[in-house]
Amino acid sequence: MKNSDYIIDIIGRNPGIRFRDLLRHTKMSSGTLTYHLAILEENGNIKVDHQKTPRYYPLEIKNEDMIIIRYLGKKISQQIILLLLDKKELSFQTIRQITNYSYSAISSILTKLIQEKIIHVEFEKNKKIYRLNNEYYLRNLIQKHMENIANTFSSKNLTLFLVLPLLIKRLSYYFLIDPPEINF
Repeated sequence: MKNSDYIIDIIGRNPGIRFRDLLRHTKMSSGTLTYHLAILEENGNIKVDHQKTPRYYPLEIKNEDMIIIRYLGKKISQQIILLLLDKKELSFQTIRQITNYSYSAISSILTKLIQEKIIHVEFEKNKKIYRLNNEYYLRNLIQKHMENIANTFSSKNLTLFLVLPLLIKRLSYYFLIDPPEINF
């Protein structure tokens, strides 16, 4: 397998992968990997999200999905997204109590998630309530790329959140029983 094909394969299995993780997977030198990534991007074989830390994606990933995957790769935003998937709606104070992050860190991330249209805020009884914009779409995106996202970001939270319902469903099928209703 050629280096470029190998890199495309790794990116395909790990959407949103960072350069350092690609180095570890490919065992290439930094210069060699940089050279191949530049050619792959120039030829339109991969997508690159040029943020502070570039992330690499396969061509079939939609731009909206790239944004969501990027935020799932950041611990604090990942926790907030998973909390909202689980609880459906949360106040700022509740998010702060559960995550134990500073006021400014949570405020900054919530603002970015709102700007990217991943979440929205509503006012109820003089309180800001945060909700996901499209829970179904987000849940499907995470499940579609579950293994890849979990491997790329090595998050116990994300892995447990997604693997447990699938495991229960498979075990239920194996034992020929109806799976219990699981709502996150």
